[in-house]
Amino acid sequence: MSSLHIPLADQGSVDLPFEKVAQVFLPRLLEYLKSRTAISNTPVGAPAIGQPWPEQGGIYLGPRIIDGSLRHRVFVEDQSKHPRGVTFDNVGNAVSLLGPINKLNDWAPADMEDVMLAFIHARQYFPKSGRESVYWTTKPYGSDLAWALDFEDGGCGGWGRHGELAVLPVRSITS
Repeated sequence: MSSLHIPLADQGSVDLPFEKVAQVFLPRLLEYLKSRTAISNTPVGAPAIGQPWPEQGGIYLGPRIIDGSLRHRVFVEDQSKHPRGVTFDNVGNAVSLLGPINKLNDWAPADMEDVMLAFIHARQYFPKSGRESVYWTTKPYGSDLAWALDFEDGGCGGWGRHGELAVLPVRSITS
């Protein structure tokens, strides 16, 4: 059984089974979010979450609140546009060096939430084994590691920053 590894500040860590997280934590989190924030104003023409949105250049990840604003996130479906063999220090440059993707210039590397949403809603678009299935997030994990997610099993944890992994380009659409 896979588990979610959560480091605790100066207190070690805790491993929570994914089944418990899905059964207990996620429903409570969704209840809390619904009570705090109304996520609406879906743009006209937006597809269902996890489906292609050609006009926006990729696959719709869904809505998120980012810096207090509602944003709709999209990732690039074309695997050839997912930079590979990238160290953590070059994550931002790897996406910018791609130039326009699907005639759009505002792509950025996925943060931790984007990569997790991609695993939850759209894992069918990703490799399922080997190093090809591991994607960086933009979140550091201490001084020598950074967070990465493995699309093979959903494992999310610290990887050495010198490791060569894939990067997921995403973009935001405001409502």
